[in-house]
Amino acid sequence: MVKQLKSLISDGLFKDAKKMIIRLNGDKTEAIELLKQASTPDNGICVCGSHIKPTWNDTFLKFEIAELCDACIAKKQADKEREVREYERQL
Repeated sequence: MVKQLKSLISDGLFKDAKKMIIRLNGDKTEAIELLKQASTPDNGICVCGSHIKPTWNDTFLKFEIAELCDACIAKKQADKEREVREYERQL
């Protein structure tokens, strides 16, 4: 099984590898780790120019890249909170 999975991954057949992992019974840790190592994408780029490291989604067996970096997300949240406080102050 691991040999077959490695073959699929080395051929770039990540969808087939995911299907195989989903069909597995029992511990899938080693298989998921193989898929993660082989399918790690490049970092994303935030609007501010910072790199965004991809995160692994165990549910969908794939990497995801956020649209914004952590700093921009925090700034956006702080701006929103400030707007709410300003609106409440005006009431």
